[in-house]
Amino acid sequence: MKQFRSFVERNRPQLFLLSAVLFAIFALAACSLPTWIATANSILPIAGEMAAGVLALIAAFTGGPDAGAIATMNTVISAVSKALADIQAMVDEYNSTPTTSLLTEIQAGIQAVIDQVKQLMNDTGLTNTSLQNKVLAVLQLLLTEITAWSTMLPALAGKAGETFTLTIPLDSKGLKQAYNAILNTPTGDSSVDAAVAKLKRL
Repeated sequence: MKQFRSFVERNRPQLFLLSAVLFAIFALAACSLPTWIATANSILPIAGEMAAGVLALIAAFTGGPDAGAIATMNTVISAVSKALADIQAMVDEYNSTPTTSLLTEIQAGIQAVIDQVKQLMNDTGLTNTSLQNKVLAVLQLLLTEITAWSTMLPALAGKAGETFTLTIPLDSKGLKQAYNAILNTPTGDSSVDAAVAKLKRL
C-alpha cells in the first residue's frame, strides 16, 4: 500500500488529468443495450492488450532479483487477461440473448477482475522502482477504465424512470492514446526503458 501511495503522490498531476476525463459523472435514466455492448466491444479487447503488454514487460525481468514477484504477477495478470476474454464472450452472448442471470455473471466477472487488479497494485512485490511505476501506471489505467464501464451494468436491470450515476470510460481512441503515453514516458532506468521500447503500441 505504501508503494502505491508513493506512486500516486509522484503522479498526482497526470492522474488528476486522467480522472478529469474518466470520471465525468452524469445521471442517466437508463443505459441502452446498444451503447453498453458497443462500449464493451470497444474497450475490453484493448484492456486485454494492455494486460498482455504488462506480461511482455515483466517477462524481460524474469531472471532478475524480482523473479519471485514477477512469477506471482504473471499468474495474476494471466488470470485477469483470461477473465477479460471470458467477459467479452459473455457480453457477446448477452447481445444475442440477454438474461438476468447472464448479466449477473458478467457483473461478477468484472468485479473479480477489479478486485484482482486492486490487490496486485497494493503490493506488487517489485523492488525495481522504475519497473513498478510503469506496471502500476498501466494497471491503474486498466482499473479505471473497467471500473467506469462496470457502472453501466446496473442500469440494464433498472426500472423505468429509475436514475443511475454513471462514470464515462475513455473511448477506444482515448484509451489507446493514454496507454501509449504511459509507454512513451521514459523512466530513466535504461533496462526498463529498453524493455518498454519493445512493447507494441496500440
